[in-house]
Amino acid sequence: MLNRINNNVNFNGGFLINYKLAPQGTQETLENNIGNGKQIFRNWDGDKNSVFYITRDSKDYNIAKFIEKNNLDFKYYPELNTKLRFDPEKRFILLDYLEKNNLKIMDKIDDLIKFVTENRKISKKAKKIKQDPFKPILEKMGIQIEGKTIKSPNGITTIKEKNTSREVIISPLSEHEVRYVRVVPEKPHWETKYYMIDADGNILKEFKTPDAIIAFRKGFNRAVEYSNSLG
Repeated sequence: MLNRINNNVNFNGGFLINYKLAPQGTQETLENNIGNGKQIFRNWDGDKNSVFYITRDSKDYNIAKFIEKNNLDFKYYPELNTKLRFDPEKRFILLDYLEKNNLKIMDKIDDLIKFVTENRKISKKAKKIKQDPFKPILEKMGIQIEGKTIKSPNGITTIKEKNTSREVIISPLSEHEVRYVRVVPEKPHWETKYYMIDADGNILKEFKTPDAIIAFRKGFNRAVEYSNSLG
């Protein structure tokens, strides 16, 4: 199956990553975390360890952090634009284009992190989230809760209401830029609520049926795994 992207959206930048010295499973983890909206050019220039990725702008920051955490050998082409509509089945066309055009190349991790932080959409959103990630969540959900906030090493945040047993359990931000939120009521016999929300606290989905709650738990766990992969 081809990895296609929507050419009605402007995708800028491409990553060339060499996995030769990376631990087994590193490539699979990165590609699973990228999710939809990517093109993958394997066996780059005849090297089975090298893969070229073109992704949505919003993915660049997370890929850069993954590269940093895993100390991967990379080259980043910030000027590459997918309006040229490269085809993963014809990687030689993209290779020829890069060889004939004097595009800027970044291969230092500090330069890459600085660039994506200043120029890619996700980084600006991430800054806002990092400053105050949970206030908009609680406000949009109509939850007036104050008390102790506990953040575990795996990125899960638990907010315990003062003087009651009610708590809100919030997943890290997932690869699709959503969080999974479980609201545990004050009384054991009251209903626990399960939600998917966006980074601004808007409710995208409520999980009510047993099957839906299973899907919620899977999504919650995937968000934790994704957060851990970024470091």
